Amino acid sequence: MAVEKEQETEQGFPEKIHEYIEIENLVLTYKKQFFSDATRKEIEESKSAATLLTIKFNPLFRKYIKLIKDNQLDFNDKDIKRFALNFIGDKSLKRALKLDRQSSKTRHEIYKKINFITETYGQLSTEEILIDLQMLLLVLAKRYMPMGRNFCAYLYNCFCYEVSRHIKKYIKNPANVQYKNIRYEDYMQTVEEPIEECLEDKMYENSMGMPDTTWINGITCSSQFQRLSPLERKILIKYYLEDYSDRQISELYCIHINTCNQKRRQATYKLAKELNINIKDIKRSRKSGKKALFYH
Repeated sequence: MAVEKEQETEQGFPEKIHEYIEIENLVLTYKKQFFSDATRKEIEESKSAATLLTIKFNPLFRKYIKLIKDNQLDFNDKDIKRFALNFIGDKSLKRALKLDRQSSKTRHEIYKKINFITETYGQLSTEEILIDLQMLLLVLAKRYMPMGRNFCAYLYNCFCYEVSRHIKKYIKNPANVQYKNIRYEDYMQTVEEPIEECLEDKMYENSMGMPDTTWINGITCSSQFQRLSPLERKILIKYYLEDYSDRQISELYCIHINTCNQKRRQATYKLAKELNINIKDIKRSRKSGKKALFYH
């Protein structure tokens, strides 16, 4: 039995190595679009690489969504446990969660802490949370520098902290958490605590002059754009500022192409009405798109 298990490990290891190399190449291809001398072909290849990356890590996203939406914590998953630790202020509970086993009473207390995430950030749709996780992955892919470790190892070390920081920013915004509940006051204190292991605070594609997550979440955008949903804002950015097609956007955000097309048209119609301009004046080209939409 032990021999069979050893043989399985030996056979599976090269497959893992092959997968790591494939992901590494996708990340390096994705990063090419940010080079000043990137060709149109490299930019197109980068966009395709982004789509493939989000597909590759879909199981990772689903794991986080299961906890965020359904309050289901896998106590055997070290990565998810590290994520949960960022929302627990009680030192004794933190120590207990780091152990391999916990008592039913301890698990109950841990679930009470995690339920805070579910009842705040978890109230977003699964689609919106998935898009956030995909964007965080691409932020890390852009930031990644090969320095003796592969991207998968890098992602394992920092993705849970990046997601934690994103959720804490969301929760801290009064516009997102619409209610006051006294039983959450203690939990809110953990939102104020810094996450020591996380990386620098740089979200989305700021270096390209793109709107950041505060704009996407409706915090810093104008009143006209606040009438749109975060998903509609993201679709408009990709379509008008980054020259993505509806198909590319639908693949990136894992939504049906018809849904993407419908949401884009609805959002454009709303904006044209709010800005009191003809919808035909909102054009697709990068220059006119910026002028018509984001700098009107």
